[in-house]
Amino acid sequence: MKHITSIFRIIVGSLFIVSGLIKANDPIGFSYKLKDYFAEDVLNLEFLAYIALPLAVIICIAEIILGAATLFGTKMKLVSWLLLAMIVFFTFLTFYSAYFEKVTDCGCFGDALKLTPWQSFYKDLVLLVFVAGIFIKRNSIISNTRNADLLFSMVSLCLIGFFSVGVISWFFPILFSFAVFYAIILLKKYSGTIAMTNSAVFVVPALLSLFLSLYVLRHLPIKDFRPY
Repeated sequence: MKHITSIFRIIVGSLFIVSGLIKANDPIGFSYKLKDYFAEDVLNLEFLAYIALPLAVIICIAEIILGAATLFGTKMKLVSWLLLAMIVFFTFLTFYSAYFEKVTDCGCFGDALKLTPWQSFYKDLVLLVFVAGIFIKRNSIISNTRNADLLFSMVSLCLIGFFSVGVISWFFPILFSFAVFYAIILLKKYSGTIAMTNSAVFVVPALLSLFLSLYVLRHLPIKDFRPY
């Protein structure tokens, strides 16, 4: 069961990082999708439309942080609850969109990968199974050893590379993930306390994700996936 949980962690962590990066590449576009959900004839949460952009940035950064924490096995009792809450919420949204035909594109992967509402729902159902497996074993998951950090990072980079290059033809997620993993492993090696080690896993992806979001907001998306 330990090996199965490790596989689930690698898959979930890698997908959360890639999903967060794709949306962080164009937070304005993602905010438009959030406004679609907040519309009166969908969830009727129009008051949230005014903060759609900061919400979009926060969600993107949260996905990347949770992905990294899952891979490195840091604070998994808390992280597993957050993962479960996020995937249950996303599964509800995609089911609502598919069943009531309210939002035709969930925006899960921005403009990089178009999925129908039902495809998005089935994707979230599979992820929900993986996250549930992690949640059930959350009390037995401890922070990775140095060797485990290296192994999880290398396998995750392969998965991220397959999806990034093979599916959406974008090399940046590999570079970003490598920078995050390398910085975390380096800081963990030279950190003096467990608190500093744990902080590195959250602070590094948070800072790099925030920098990415601010950069594309001030300039343009690093890669424009739109067909025009």
